[in-house]
Amino acid sequence: MATDKAILNQIQETNAERYLLDLKLESHQYKRLRKTSATRVQPKRKSKIHSPDKIVFGGLKGTLGEKTLSVGYEVEINDCKSKFIALLSRNIIIDFNNADQL
Repeated sequence: MATDKAILNQIQETNAERYLLDLKLESHQYKRLRKTSATRVQPKRKSKIHSPDKIVFGGLKGTLGEKTLSVGYEVEINDCKSKFIALLSRNIIIDFNNADQL
């Protein structure tokens, strides 16, 4: 029959192995996440973004369409929602819905 010290040693070894496995798993997940997350969409156009609209707001450089296009090309794509916003902005589709519904 196993003594208390032997059981305690076995428990400590098991916990140490579990901790190492958890660290390996976390490291693997971090490496995979680092490879896939925060991809930035770079504009494939000239540095000057031009939009044919004439809508100008006070305090906004350029027109509303130009600002919308620049947001579409500069937003970081982390998930489906940010990708959706980037694609809508590139098509100059502006959603004036209530932000609480998003």
